[in-house]
Amino acid sequence: MAGEIERELKFVVPRASVRLVAAEIARYPALLRRSIIRARYFDTPDRRLARAGIALRIRREGRHWVQTLKTQGDHLLERHEHQVRLGVPELDLLAHQAHPAGERLAQVLKKAGCEGVEPGVRFRTDFSRSQRRIRTSGALVELSFDRGKVSVPAADAEGEVIESPICELEFELVSGSLRAMLALAGRWQKRFGLIVDLRSKAERGDLLAQGLRFPPVRQARSNRGKHAGTMADAYRVAVRECVEQIICNATGLLHGDPDSRREHVHQCRVGIRRLRTVFDAFAEWIPPPPPETLAALRTLFTSLGATRDQDMLDTELGGQLRSAGGPTVNVSSPLPVVDPAEVVGRSATQALFLDLIERQVASAEGQDPAPVCLDPGAAMARRLKRWHRRISSAIDAFDALDDAALHRLRKRIKRQRYAVEFFSGGLQPGRCRGYLGRLRRAQERLGRLNDLLVAREHYRALAPLDPNAWFAVGWFSARASAARKDTHEGLSRLSRAKAPPAARSGPGRGV
Repeated sequence: MAGEIERELKFVVPRASVRLVAAEIARYPALLRRSIIRARYFDTPDRRLARAGIALRIRREGRHWVQTLKTQGDHLLERHEHQVRLGVPELDLLAHQAHPAGERLAQVLKKAGCEGVEPGVRFRTDFSRSQRRIRTSGALVELSFDRGKVSVPAADAEGEVIESPICELEFELVSGSLRAMLALAGRWQKRFGLIVDLRSKAERGDLLAQGLRFPPVRQARSNRGKHAGTMADAYRVAVRECVEQIICNATGLLHGDPDSRREHVHQCRVGIRRLRTVFDAFAEWIPPPPPETLAALRTLFTSLGATRDQDMLDTELGGQLRSAGGPTVNVSSPLPVVDPAEVVGRSATQALFLDLIERQVASAEGQDPAPVCLDPGAAMARRLKRWHRRISSAIDAFDALDDAALHRLRKRIKRQRYAVEFFSGGLQPGRCRGYLGRLRRAQERLGRLNDLLVAREHYRALAPLDPNAWFAVGWFSARASAARKDTHEGLSRLSRAKAPPAARSGPGRGV
């Protein structure tokens, strides 16, 4: 039996780079290893293993059958892996019982209430692998170039087999520094236009087995109860959650369903906003990223925002204007036409993703230590109280706020909402729920008002070129005026609320 920690990073290889990557991998024939790999992945019918972040497979490696169990690690590139050689290619659920990963497997199956019911084959992978090792400054890295398919077997002889192609390059750390491996991966990414993809083959197969041919929209997830009692723990979990949300939705923009493009754009921007909230919230204890990282995040956020605004003008608000009898404006939009897939596929964006991954890895490995804080929940509660006072002051002066000040207020309310969601584990639950409800309602009202103001200014810019645009300016101005009054009433209820206090607990409770 063999148990180890696996550290690897995967990229999708674009079609234009397949031959170049294959040639580079095979550059030194004496170091090249080729193999054909076929594997079967197992799970219960209700996907208990996949939902717990567990992968269980059997595959042939040379002359042997090997059963492998994988569970999630502390950071985005880490998996706990336990392998067992089998005499016959039959699933053995007891083979991992002496390993912590096996204990986790047993817990999940017991919780599922499926004792005596063995997981069955959910999907298969078949691919060719070209592999060689590269020694770089500070690390020995194994590169694996895989080309083939993942397939879901038909339920009966006449059923359709669902397939999805595999064309990926994997960097796995053999020894040395993970940071050195990421630096090597960054050079290959820039050279071959590689696309970061956090999905494992097991995750891709699980989606396909559910009938999902495209990466789904990755929405924000609650962090409650996922971390222990230090600032460093909370920071690590929060950064991981945000980076996953950003990169998974970027993957959806590149390889997903075109009908989901708008929601992928929205959720990618939400992930960026949440990540910036994390950096703000922890700034007193953990230094924020360098200015160039923050600038790259702002650039990506703004570029995707242009797409979002154009979609909003073309669909929701544009449709409402047409329904109201608004005349056609016969000039092109002054907004730049941005393809969000092109934006996230840029080398600069992919380099940003690698930087964010490295930041999450560093936090997980203790390279961004936070000072000891006996009651981090109380510390975060004080910060939330201070931020709430700023929100209340702006609301009190609402009638005097111009468009720019309204936008700043909206950003502060978003930041407050995301911060409460991240820190809810260390705050009083009942107070959190009510407060979050008021924040969400205030954010929604300010969002509707902001959209109307954006539309008004959009048509105001078109008016010198086509007088028909003045109708839209007046129509959106009237709606914005009514929305502003409604928004002020909703914000007043938020202003009278109080930020949730720390949970009543002893030292060491997580935030």
